[in-house]
Amino acid sequence: MTHSELVNSLAAHLWQPSRLVWAGVAIGSRWLQGGCPVPDVLTAQKSYTKPMLTAYECKVSRADFQSDMRSGKWLRYREVTSRVLFAVPRGLVKRDEVPTEAGLIVYNADKRSWVVLRAGRVAQVDLAAFEWQSLLFARPWEGEGTRNLRYRRLGLDRDDLEDAAHRQGQALAALKARLAEERVEHELLGVLREHFDGTLPDSWRLQKALEDAGDAGLRTEAQRTVRLLQAALAAPRAHDALKEKAGG
Repeated sequence: MTHSELVNSLAAHLWQPSRLVWAGVAIGSRWLQGGCPVPDVLTAQKSYTKPMLTAYECKVSRADFQSDMRSGKWLRYREVTSRVLFAVPRGLVKRDEVPTEAGLIVYNADKRSWVVLRAGRVAQVDLAAFEWQSLLFARPWEGEGTRNLRYRRLGLDRDDLEDAAHRQGQALAALKARLAEERVEHELLGVLREHFDGTLPDSWRLQKALEDAGDAGLRTEAQRTVRLLQAALAAPRAHDALKEKAGG
């Protein structure tokens, strides 16, 4: 069982109308804090007085679990949640291997069910406003049935959406491959800096964005970058022609 499969199975098990579930959502702001905990699964009761934030750390290998024990990574979740539980396939981790402050929930693949072996200690935590905001801004986890229902309400077909996403991914991969083949990332920008002496200040920013951005950001910046690169390809030749003409 992969880590992603374990996370989705746990999120589906934990979901109920009276509870919010998130998967892979940061608690807090990386911008404000320079880093923040990101539990695999996070839940909160829909209660004004006892939201009971609970973090679940999913492990599918002994090595990963033991690494967490050595690093104390799971303790970061204790600072921002009421409880922390390790979620593992049955037989991977023994109950007495888990710290007494943490809980343990195990997945039985034969029965496709989850069982809590230890609930974990409950602590009182007071989150800052921006930490609650990070959860407010994040989309809660939703199962396949919920997504399909939402698509149907919007008049969308899931297969059509997946086909479009696949085609879009192929187009982006082709664009990145072509840019790599032409080796324009550094060579062309070097020409721009040499010949135009900074008169195109946005070129480096656009190229950096193309390298760093993903998904929607990559699509937008890639379009702008390609137009810039296409226009600039002929620039050195035009520059040389002007120099020759001036010299003649």
